[in-house]
Amino acid sequence: MVYNYKGIDVFYKDFGEGDVSVFLHGYMEEHSIWDELCKKIAHKNRCIIIDLFGHGKTQSFAYVHTMEEMALMVTNLIDYLGIKQYKVFGHSMGGYVALAMIEITTPKMTHICLINSTPHPDSLDRINNRNRAILAIKKSKDVFISMAVSNLFSFESRTLFENEINKIKLKASSTTLQGLIAAQEGMKLRKSRLDTLLAFKGEKLVVLGTNDPVLNVLDVAKGIPKNEIDIKILKGGHMLFVENKSDLTKEVVYFIDK
Repeated sequence: MVYNYKGIDVFYKDFGEGDVSVFLHGYMEEHSIWDELCKKIAHKNRCIIIDLFGHGKTQSFAYVHTMEEMALMVTNLIDYLGIKQYKVFGHSMGGYVALAMIEITTPKMTHICLINSTPHPDSLDRINNRNRAILAIKKSKDVFISMAVSNLFSFESRTLFENEINKIKLKASSTTLQGLIAAQEGMKLRKSRLDTLLAFKGEKLVVLGTNDPVLNVLDVAKGIPKNEIDIKILKGGHMLFVENKSDLTKEVVYFIDK
């Protein structure tokens, strides 16, 4: 399905029946990362899966894809579908978008789940890494994607899930040059939303990987009171939907039913 947002085509899937759950993918990913999980819950959940700007089948929107603009696009689409209440699951960059949605959509959002994501802004080192990534993308998009996708997996997973990694690389190759750069620029600019998350009155869950090469568990947990936000730590790296799909699915199903 296609939704027109300010003149660009946004691709989304809408299937299942019941309470609504919205799923947002991460950087270099697209809607299909959620297909397997959603098929398991669609018998009693309506699943909305969206391709974010410049990813999958959605067109690029601008030279900088801010988390705020992507959040506005998602909330506008949800309003267009006539949905009154929903839960949001965001992987990595999708989590950053979900956090920005809190400031737009409360109290329509009842649950937020961050998967391999963080409410904290980029550190100076991370910003520098993004600047280097932008240069690498401009030099050779395909080489960047091949290296960057592999580096999202824990070292142990890179051989174990070689076929899955190659499939992700192939799908990531459809991401436009502009989409790759604009998302890096947007993530680089994002602000801290720890206070936003803490103030959110709905259900909250953060799911992290023990061997995530991108997000250190201790760094993400810093400043998050254990009694206010549930943090689950699963075996795997930054791509838990591949590296530990069984335990991640269990956590998602349990959280949906809360």
